[in-house]
Amino acid sequence: MCSYNSVNGVPTCLSSLQKAARDSWGFDGYVTSDSDAIRDAYASHKYVATGEEATCLALKYGGCDIDSGNTYYDHLQAGIEQKLCNYSDVDRALFNAFRVRFDLGLFDPVHNQKYFNLGEKDIGTDKSQHLNLDAALKSLVLLANPGYNSTSSVLPLQGRNPAIIGPHYNATKDLIQVDTGRVCPSGTFDCVTSSLQAIQHILGPTSNINYEQGCNVTDTNLTDQGLKMSLAAADGADSIILALGIVSCGGKNPRNDFTECEGHDRVRIDLPGAQKQLARAVLKLGKPTVIVLLNAGGVDFDLGLAEQDNKPAVIEAFYPGQMGGIAIAQSLYGLQNRWGKMPYTIYRQEWAEKHDMLDFDIVESRRTYRYPPFISDVLIPFGYGLSYTTFKLTLLGHHDTDKLNTNGSSPDLLFSIKVTNIGKMVGDEVLQAYLYPNDNVNLNPKPAKSLFSFKRVNDLPPGHVSVLSFRVNAADLLLVNANGDRVSAPGDYVLGFETGNPHNSPRGYSVGVKLVGDLHVYEPFPVADE
Repeated sequence: MCSYNSVNGVPTCLSSLQKAARDSWGFDGYVTSDSDAIRDAYASHKYVATGEEATCLALKYGGCDIDSGNTYYDHLQAGIEQKLCNYSDVDRALFNAFRVRFDLGLFDPVHNQKYFNLGEKDIGTDKSQHLNLDAALKSLVLLANPGYNSTSSVLPLQGRNPAIIGPHYNATKDLIQVDTGRVCPSGTFDCVTSSLQAIQHILGPTSNINYEQGCNVTDTNLTDQGLKMSLAAADGADSIILALGIVSCGGKNPRNDFTECEGHDRVRIDLPGAQKQLARAVLKLGKPTVIVLLNAGGVDFDLGLAEQDNKPAVIEAFYPGQMGGIAIAQSLYGLQNRWGKMPYTIYRQEWAEKHDMLDFDIVESRRTYRYPPFISDVLIPFGYGLSYTTFKLTLLGHHDTDKLNTNGSSPDLLFSIKVTNIGKMVGDEVLQAYLYPNDNVNLNPKPAKSLFSFKRVNDLPPGHVSVLSFRVNAADLLLVNANGDRVSAPGDYVLGFETGNPHNSPRGYSVGVKLVGDLHVYEPFPVADE
């Protein structure tokens, strides 16, 4: 799918770079526009003046086979008559589009068509719901879990009388990204279990669960009534769950500084004002408290936590999907311990205020874990994530500095890490493999580090061991040069095998690798036709 934006000044659907990439990668499917992105080329980008020009450039140079809109329909015939493109361009697009349909068997007899024989019985099966829950559990990230009263950690929650407070206290729709489409047969979200409902199910009828919204998601200021009712809900609770975060705009969700959606960017990356005020007031109660965040892009949830006497546990839930409410509840109460790792860096709001978000030079602006900003700008680093248990890592075998030829002719190197669960709970761990280039690697720019692989240990019981092995050769250790080529560059490197969990012992292992030979290009950047 070609997108709405431009690349190097050319709308992507019209760009010969897209066609070159298609040829370079050997892609034999079809390319479609993102909705009517081809119309945007003349109506919004003003790259060309007419629909005929946009249509024919997309077909002829962009290799866009299908227009998900009306621009081809309205302007293709006129474009051919103006000799801006021809029927051979149309035939090529039709060939690509129909080849996929033939491969799918859509023109075969219906009785041989497995897709035509799918029905209501195949929707929401036990197998698919289990897969959905498994994915949700593995996507949650435990960001903080401080000790409470110097006796135990805040999580997993122990009491049977929690208070769930915050704008997402009973979220169903907001667990799911806004463009998902129909989720429940009714067209509403009545088949989605909220975290509140899931907690009620876990704790049973003898529990006493208080709940209060407190404020709306994007409220700037907390009302006196909202504060009063929230504190009342928390009064008799043995623990507090703060259900905070933001929302995808769309439907009834407004577009403002704190919401995120297609065609609308957030202006701020911190929590809305009312949520900050609510969280600070609740934390002052001194009760075990956990913040559960719903969001897609990163949210600065700091709240001045370093100065708080009562520090909360924090769970990053993202938009966890239809089974997300159950996944959150099971994780809160220690029924599951399947946590993932952060897929991006969470920056502080002050960092966002200092940087031009329209400047995508990640090297000069020091963005992402590859070109990291100053530590003071980062709230949570890429790859970070905790667990309810502790893992011990052991590097198997003795490794001096190994050598690999840049052209890939060397035998694979094998690195094996023994992962032992030395804690008290069954749990998952994710081992991440990073490449750290040293100063003698002659690439400019070059990243501080680059993730080249990762593997997960699933449901490892206490006292049990799992061995994760990584086969490594030059083709696994590629960097990108200034031309955009993926290359193997000679020089010294460190391979780091890390969990992103500072409580594991050790946090990771590092081994040296030397790449020898000439600079070797494995994947040249596609060259567009002039």
